[in-house]
Amino acid sequence: MWLNDTSYQPFYKKGDKELITRFLIPIQNGTWFRGEDHIILELEQKDPKGRQYSIYRIIEIDKRGGINIVEL
Repeated sequence: MWLNDTSYQPFYKKGDKELITRFLIPIQNGTWFRGEDHIILELEQKDPKGRQYSIYRIIEIDKRGGINIVEL
């Protein structure tokens, strides 16, 4: 959800909501990266023995041209 109007493309108004993507594994944490155009997500993953570990993905929130997701 946008907290303020944007002055650059893609244009959004305060209060606009948009689903960026979904994951089958739980999101543990998220933070903005490079201003307000990218999000870093920490996702919970389990190895074959059931031990929990984290993976990280950077997601560009501008969906024009498709979703860009990079796994670190």
